[in-house]
Amino acid sequence: MDYKTVELKFGTMRIYERGNETLYAYETKDPIDDQVILVKKGNALVSIEAPLFKDNVEELNDYIKSLDISKSYVLLVDHVATKDYLPEAKLHSTKEAINALRGGGPKGLFDGFVKAFGDKIQNDLRDDYEEVSSGIDFDGIHLTVLPKGEEFDVVIPSFNAVYTHMLGHDVHSIIAADSHADAIIGELNGFIKSGYELILTSHYVPENIEDVETKIAYVNNIKTIADGSKSKAEFIDKVKKEYPNYSGLNYLDITANSYFKE
Repeated sequence: MDYKTVELKFGTMRIYERGNETLYAYETKDPIDDQVILVKKGNALVSIEAPLFKDNVEELNDYIKSLDISKSYVLLVDHVATKDYLPEAKLHSTKEAINALRGGGPKGLFDGFVKAFGDKIQNDLRDDYEEVSSGIDFDGIHLTVLPKGEEFDVVIPSFNAVYTHMLGHDVHSIIAADSHADAIIGELNGFIKSGYELILTSHYVPENIEDVETKIAYVNNIKTIADGSKSKAEFIDKVKKEYPNYSGLNYLDITANSYFKE
């Protein structure tokens, strides 16, 4: 899908237009490689996820102000929102995800990032959630929620796009043994069946169906390599040789720990 690029002081904005809607994919270029997705129609805007670092929060707030927005909303899936990001916008998430954002993995990660990066992150979180489920209409911006436990995917029909937390066709992924691998493959095959043109995530630039196919092959191969390895070290060594240019080695280590309880 065609897009134009705007280089900002800290991040990069990729802009997609279709009909009377605009989709913005903001690459923060922060230490944890965040992405924030914005969908605009008329004077309304929805932010899927939120930036974490103060520089990006200020930059994205200013960018959104330049768009002449009168109604804004934030839909959180796996990332919390600090009180300085779009303070006038209402927060939304599913019941299960809200519980996780308040006290589960996302909250734990946030606390860890605050300890690691100090005053580069505002440590005051918002907690004013409104619960959503299934189809959502934010002032004419139609989204569909696809629940999957404590998180969910988001379909953006006007762009034939889907948002999921992670993909990354050349990045290692956390795979918690074969059952989790099979669940990932099932979800990605669903993306192919649905024919999405654009795959949006929290930690990688927008991708396409070919990238999904690449990821399915990777996950299947991880299962094969794990089955043929006798130790964590052997598994990691084989995967690195198979995928020498992949980033996300910390994720590979987590996968290895899932397969090999040493």
